[in-house]
Amino acid sequence: MEQPKVDRMLRMLQLLSSKEGYSVDDLMKELGISRRTVYRYIDTFKNAGFVVQNTHGNVWRLATMKNKYGDLSKVLYFSEEEAGVLNDMVGSLDNTTAFKKNLRRKLVALCNLKDNDL
Repeated sequence: MEQPKVDRMLRMLQLLSSKEGYSVDDLMKELGISRRTVYRYIDTFKNAGFVVQNTHGNVWRLATMKNKYGDLSKVLYFSEEEAGVLNDMVGSLDNTTAFKKNLRRKLVALCNLKDNDL
């Protein structure tokens, strides 16, 4: 799977784990993807064992489930402080490494930042 696709899918999981949920149009706009892709990702999440619900109208969210893994949003979300610490740590790496570039791209995707914010 391509890295940008994985980043978008993880970001969509993070959005769907919020309490309010998101419409398909909101997800399309937030992630810059087509309507068909939103539904494909939803199907992929369902096939992977996530419980994705259409709560009302066209609003989607992950079902709240008590399990040994806890709340997904706590795993995929970084506070501003945490993102800053991670950014500082990544910044201390050698600029020429692909590892650093990949970490920055993931941080941008997960923290809803622009590349120039880092």
